[in-house]
Amino acid sequence: MLRNYLLEIICKIKNCKIKKVAKGGFSIAEVVLSVFIVGTVLVVVVGLMASSIRHSMGARDQIIASALAQEGVELVRNLRDNNWAQGDESFEYNFPDDTANNCVVDLVLQSSCSDDNVNNRYKMKYIGGFYRKLMNGGSYVKFRRRVMIAYETGKTGTDSPTATVTSLVTWNNSNPPSDTVDCSLATKCTFVSTVLTRWGE
Repeated sequence: MLRNYLLEIICKIKNCKIKKVAKGGFSIAEVVLSVFIVGTVLVVVVGLMASSIRHSMGARDQIIASALAQEGVELVRNLRDNNWAQGDESFEYNFPDDTANNCVVDLVLQSSCSDDNVNNRYKMKYIGGFYRKLMNGGSYVKFRRRVMIAYETGKTGTDSPTATVTSLVTWNNSNPPSDTVDCSLATKCTFVSTVLTRWGE
């Protein structure tokens, strides 16, 4: 209809005769084909958007887990420094006196390496804008952190000149493994390890 109207205007300007175009609509086959094409494109676009969101959330979780693993090592370093400031240069203050693979540590410089409540001991909570461990209240999130402390062979926290501290974080709602060999991105696990020395060594 619009086409016929435009052709009439153009022909009036050019003083020509026009052939009336028959009015018609789309056939059912054309409508079905159009709906099929549009539907297919929408399904593909929605699938791509969902995949992109999943990858973005996975990358976000990986970054948070890496930061929490680094934080675990830094909190142990702070505990060592506080021990020294209080006149205790050994590693055992606030830590076990021998090797432990099931420690937890929190922002308020608390630590625990006991075996109590193993199911919940590594779970973290999100409270006040921070991921916390040794806090009451709040609900658990997907991140879990285990801190492992290993002294030199045959030595304890009182006489070992160094301690290897490894902080493992998972974000798959399962406890971190007790070995870094089983910690990988495929298992949604990351870790940071460092060697701390006693002050004066």
